[in-house]
Amino acid sequence: MIKFYKKLFDKYPYRVQILTAGVVTGTADVISQCLTIKKDEHFNIKRTGVMTTIGLCQIGPVYSVWYRFLKTSNITPVACVISDQALIGPSLNTSISLSYPLLSGNSVNEVMKGWKTRAVSIVKDAWKVWIPAQTVNFVLVPYHLKMIYTVFVSLLWNTYLSIRLDNENSEINNASS
Repeated sequence: MIKFYKKLFDKYPYRVQILTAGVVTGTADVISQCLTIKKDEHFNIKRTGVMTTIGLCQIGPVYSVWYRFLKTSNITPVACVISDQALIGPSLNTSISLSYPLLSGNSVNEVMKGWKTRAVSIVKDAWKVWIPAQTVNFVLVPYHLKMIYTVFVSLLWNTYLSIRLDNENSEINNASS
């Protein structure tokens, strides 16, 4: 399986990374719904679509370009982790904390109420996961497997994030009612 992925990666690096991010982000939402759905609730396909879209349009493109940049920059693994967690992680998690409720149908005014507090909290939680994960990634994982490693850590992170964003989206909806 890894050989097949590498073969596709070598031929279509950006496409493979973007599709991988979309599939895994959508899968994380399916897992989160399976873990949290109540007996009287139905599976929310729109929610999975929103998370898949975020993976395809935000996470995949950002990280595929970012990893290529880091590879060609020849900076140390420690500098990679610091720059990743000072620049890309916070900006990506901040944009996701905005785009999820917007793509879920909330108005800009509804989303902006309490947004900074939610975004800062998500970034702090992300650092707890991603600083150790990216340290392993930049020190031990070969370039062609960085995205797949990141995506599988993302499976865990995005499962948590999907649950959290859905709960926060419910709070936004309740506050506007």
